[in-house]
Amino acid sequence: MKIFMTYDSILKLNPDFKQQNLQIYLNKGADVPEFIKTLENSYGDSIMTIVDADKNMEQSIGIYISIVSKVGIAILIITMAVVVFVLYLIISSAIIRRKHELGIQKAVGFTTFQLMNQISFGFMPPVIIGVFIGTIAGMTQGNKIMSIAQRSMGVMKANYIINTLWIISFSIAIVIISYITSMLITYSIRKISAYKLVSE
Repeated sequence: MKIFMTYDSILKLNPDFKQQNLQIYLNKGADVPEFIKTLENSYGDSIMTIVDADKNMEQSIGIYISIVSKVGIAILIITMAVVVFVLYLIISSAIIRRKHELGIQKAVGFTTFQLMNQISFGFMPPVIIGVFIGTIAGMTQGNKIMSIAQRSMGVMKANYIINTLWIISFSIAIVIISYITSMLITYSIRKISAYKLVSE
């Protein structure tokens, strides 16, 4: 989208070229506002605008980071909500289907907590497999996915720093929340009893 050329190369293409833009690199620790004031005092109206590129970049990146952070948080919340909703639907229907079986298990001597764990652990393998695939994809394909998403903005190749520790932590959090959610949903098993099933 952009091309950088040397001054001599531009003159070969266009001998009448007059430089209108000057990029000045200051030494580390230099006082940029003071340097800008010196330029304005020395050259006055001959300079149209003076831009502190580092400050502009910092401000624009700050806005971008804020937007990306909000989008990231929204994705995390939506992901958690979807996991909880799907687990609720699947486990609720499983409890209804296995109502008689669970009543018999209770009559045999299983406690409510044991049955809750039994059902919850039964749904953990698909969750763990899905989380594992998502974690590997996030760590290895994250920049490729972001490149496709941001192509319309002119970003042809994203090169974000991927924090594997954050990804792994979030993956573990999903598994833990899934287990806790499963346990909360299966708590309705306490209402099932062999006596009620016989009386029904």
